[in-house]
Amino acid sequence: SSTVNQMAFVPPPPTYRREHINMWLETERGSRLPAFHIRKGHALTMLVSHANAEDLGVVLAFWWNMSERLNVDVFAYEYSGYGHSTGSPSEQNLYADAKAALDLLRDGFNLRPERDAGRNLVRGVIVVSGLASGARVIFPTTKLWIADSLYFNNLGHLASNKSPVLLIHGTADEVVPFSNGQDLFNVCKAHHPLPPAWIDGANHNELESAHSDAYLKALREFLSFLLRTPPNEPKPTSSMSAWLSSMRALWCAPGGLQPMDEPRGAVPPSSRKAAEAAGKGGDAPRSSSVSPTRFASEDSPCLHSTRGASGLRMNLNVSQRFSTHLAPLLPIP
Repeated sequence: SSTVNQMAFVPPPPTYRREHINMWLETERGSRLPAFHIRKGHALTMLVSHANAEDLGVVLAFWWNMSERLNVDVFAYEYSGYGHSTGSPSEQNLYADAKAALDLLRDGFNLRPERDAGRNLVRGVIVVSGLASGARVIFPTTKLWIADSLYFNNLGHLASNKSPVLLIHGTADEVVPFSNGQDLFNVCKAHHPLPPAWIDGANHNELESAHSDAYLKALREFLSFLLRTPPNEPKPTSSMSAWLSSMRALWCAPGGLQPMDEPRGAVPPSSRKAAEAAGKGGDAPRSSSVSPTRFASEDSPCLHSTRGASGLRMNLNVSQRFSTHLAPLLPIP
């Protein structure tokens, strides 16, 4: 509803200029979105879904630096109603925005993300500080699937996923309770090949700064796993069996286009300088919430990751820039 959208989304004033945009996406819901592609020929590409209270201008320098540190290409897109996008923020628009970015990478840049007979659209999934559902952010101890299904039902989306998953969550998260990460793990543990990265003592906005060593270590280990592990053999799955799997998990849950080789306007000069400074030993430009969604380069598998929180501004003692974060999992068709 419009009331939920007003509470859930916190688009800041644009932090970048229109003239820095050289790529636009059209979504199936009619939004027009800016996008940037940091393309350096790495084996994996990360499709970055930024957090709720930020836009592309906030995260570009951070991900330019992360591209170098993780040896990945990066594709970042804007959300409807954020930055210089058209449309308005909503859950359904958020899914359509992510799908448009994935379609561009797959069809426009000829990436090969499919695995498991095409049932999953990505090579892997990373969820950083993710919400299990909108309901479980507000009421962590209330575990009712009918409430989970109302808004941001990541439990249901992740339960039917067959791609490898990595969960990263701070145990002291004050925005998205740590129990949300545990609930997500309970529905995807069969496809979680490495131990979940529960970062002891980390709160919601510290993962990429105060706990950057543990954060980077978890990402590197998962990327390494994907590169050395071939996709699963195709296993046809009926829509009914996927639905039943999702319901079982919920009940059982405890508690054509020209890429940019160099910035060429994609990264504002000030952001690039900051990123280069970080690469020379300075602190990485920090985004409080980064929602990676990653893919592979031509003919190699894709990977999707996301950082998410509630987005509900209800007595959350956080600043406007670093407030709640939204990064839903793309529903699996």
